[in-house]
Amino acid sequence: VYIENKPWKDTLTYKSYYRGRSAAGALFTNAAGQRFTVFMTDLDKFIHIMHCGTLTANFIYCKRGKNYGIALYDGEV
Repeated sequence: VYIENKPWKDTLTYKSYYRGRSAAGALFTNAAGQRFTVFMTDLDKFIHIMHCGTLTANFIYCKRGKNYGIALYDGEV
């Protein structure tokens, strides 16, 4: 079943990082306890605008290789 990839606004908090066989990234959570993966290339784009480990922004799901994660969305939600 195809579900449209829609951007959303959220506040995410950094929790930890991981290193797998084929990917590395950071793990974030929101206030509802949902977990999100952010790839290093995407983390590099917004780490400088984070404040005390949190970031409020527009996000969208993305795929890198066989892995799924989230990235910043530049447009309006």
